[in-house]
Amino acid sequence: MRGGATPDPTTRRSGRRPAPSRTKGRRDPLADAATAARRLLRRHRRLTAAALAGIAVLLTVPVLRPPAPATVTIAVASRDLPGGSTLSAADVGIRDMPVTAVPPGAVTDRADLEGRVLSGPILAGEPLTTTRLVGVESLVSASRATLTADLVAAPVRIADSDAVALVRSGDLVDVVAASGAGLSQAQARVVAHRARVVTVPRRGESASSGLFSSGGGSPASTARGTLVVLAVPPATAVALAGAEATARLSLVLLPPPQAPVPQAPDR
Repeated sequence: MRGGATPDPTTRRSGRRPAPSRTKGRRDPLADAATAARRLLRRHRRLTAAALAGIAVLLTVPVLRPPAPATVTIAVASRDLPGGSTLSAADVGIRDMPVTAVPPGAVTDRADLEGRVLSGPILAGEPLTTTRLVGVESLVSASRATLTADLVAAPVRIADSDAVALVRSGDLVDVVAASGAGLSQAQARVVAHRARVVTVPRRGESASSGLFSSGGGSPASTARGTLVVLAVPPATAVALAGAEATARLSLVLLPPPQAPVPQAPDR
C-alpha cells in the first residue's frame, strides 16, 4: 500500500471502505440538560438548599400535627336568658364541641328543650344541660352544690307565697312556725335557723321532666303553701315536717355572712 498504511482487514475482504459514523458531531440533549442543571445548582446552591428545606418542612408538618378531636353537637343558649325563662326554638342554638369538653347532662336534641324552664340565668353560648332546667335534675345538682355530709334536702310548704318569691337558691332563712286560734293565743317559734335554700321548685308537672317541670315560672303553690327546698340537719328536717302538719310556716330572710374585714398591721 502506498504511504506505508496498513489496510483494514474488513476493507481488504470486502473491497469497501467503512461508512462514516452517523453520530459524529451530534450532541446528546439529555447530557446537555444534566450539564445545565449542574451548572444552575452550583450557581444557586444556597437558594436551592433553602427551597429543599422548605419543602421538607411542608411535608413533615402534616405528619406531626395531631388528628382533629372527635366532636359532638350540643344545644347552647342563643342569647342571654334570665332564670325562669320558658325556652323556645329561638332561644336554642347548636355548637360542635370536643367530646372531652362536653359537660355532663348536655342536651343534644333541640326539640327536647322547647317548653322547658331554666332554673337559673344562662349566658349566650353556654351549653344547656339537664341540671340547668327546672326539674328533678336541677334539684339534684343544687343539692350537690349546697348539701354537705351532715345536711339533707327538706321540702317544706311556706304559707306566704309572696315571701317565697323573694328567695333564691343559696339564700339563708329562718323558718318560723306559728300556731294558735287567734292573735291572743298565737305562738311562734323558730323551727330552722340559718337554713340555706337549695331551690324553689316551679309550678307544673309532666312525665318528661318529673316533679318540678316546665310550665310557667311561678313557684309551685297549693292551698297548703308554696314549696321550698332547704338544706338542714336531719333532726331539723323532722322538726319541719312536724311543724308543717300543725302550724303555719313562714320565712325570715337573713343577710349573707359578712366576710371578715382585714385589719391593718400595727406599726
